[in-house]
Amino acid sequence: MSELDASVWLLAGAAMGAFVAWSVLRAKVRDAYQHGHEHGEAEATAAQATLVERLAGHERAAESLRGALTKAEGALATLQAEHGALRMA
Repeated sequence: MSELDASVWLLAGAAMGAFVAWSVLRAKVRDAYQHGHEHGEAEATAAQATLVERLAGHERAAESLRGALTKAEGALATLQAEHGALRMA
């Protein structure tokens, strides 16, 4: 009978220990998840701001290049007109 009592107490102790460990780890995992989630949101916001700024820079560069292209097309049209006039003369 004492062997059965010892086995029951051993199983009860193991079950209680597992429950306590589960409770402690559950709280730690929840806190770590919350911390990681907040940190991830902050990183995502910073990355988004960086990408928005880079996009704005690329848009400015594209607009500048469009202006240069328009200017070059105008110069080309002028040169073609002069060339045509010289060929006729």
